[in-house]
Order: sequence, then structure tokens, then C-alpha cells
Amino acid sequence: MHVLLSIDTGATDLEGLGLRAGGDYPQSWVREFGEGRSFYTSIGHRDDIWSNDPVFRAHVVGGIRWALGLE
Repeated sequence: MHVLLSIDTGATDLEGLGLRAGGDYPQSWVREFGEGRSFYTSIGHRDDIWSNDPVFRAHVVGGIRWALGLE
């Protein structure tokens, strides 16, 4: 697995999240599995992220392109 995005616990308010400082909390990754490829992201639950954030959309498109073997 290759982690693309992870929570920076040193720069994030962890109160009430059940996370500990210094922990490893990947939020997006890619992985080759057998002859296939898998892309995962845990972000994007809010509608406004899809419609107002070109960086997020580029992240998703890049992940899909990688999974399809186009990148």
C-alpha cells in the first residue's frame, strides 16, 4: 500500500476524535492487488467538497486514472 494522504496529528486538533498524537492515520491510498489496482479515499463526504474544491476533484480523478492504469 502507498499512502497518499495522512492526518498530521501535530497540526490537527484531536480532541473528541479518539486519535492519539503521533499515530498513523492514512486517509487515502493506492494499492496493487493481484493483477488489479485499488484507490481509496476517506474524504469527500460533504457535497460542497465535490462542487467547490478543484484540488479534491483532481485527487479523485488522479486516483481513478491510476487505478485504470492511465497514470
